[in-house]
Amino acid sequence: MLFIRCGTAHFFVGTIDGRARDPKAVKSSLELELWRVSNHGRTISCELRSDANGWDVLSRENGEPLFSRRCESEDQARYSANGMKQDEMKAGGIEVSGSRSHQAGVTWADADV
Repeated sequence: MLFIRCGTAHFFVGTIDGRARDPKAVKSSLELELWRVSNHGRTISCELRSDANGWDVLSRENGEPLFSRRCESEDQARYSANGMKQDEMKAGGIEVSGSRSHQAGVTWADADV
């Protein structure tokens, strides 16, 4: 079997007998929701994701993908996500309870891999 290592996580990409998939198509099933904001009848959420290619910040509007940004590190991804949240809050958004960001001290390492 073939695996790609990303930090401490390993992602299965296929087998040696020629059925290996493109590493860019391999995604982590883990997505950590950082925050959720309601603004003018729409709900914007932000997820932090890690895959074989690095870090990704994904914004969703009412559950549909809206914007994605690739980042070099988890810190850079969290900084980007925080900036998006501040923009939504300045535009009159209200933080919705239930997002994992309400839990003090939640980090990527706390999530189940």
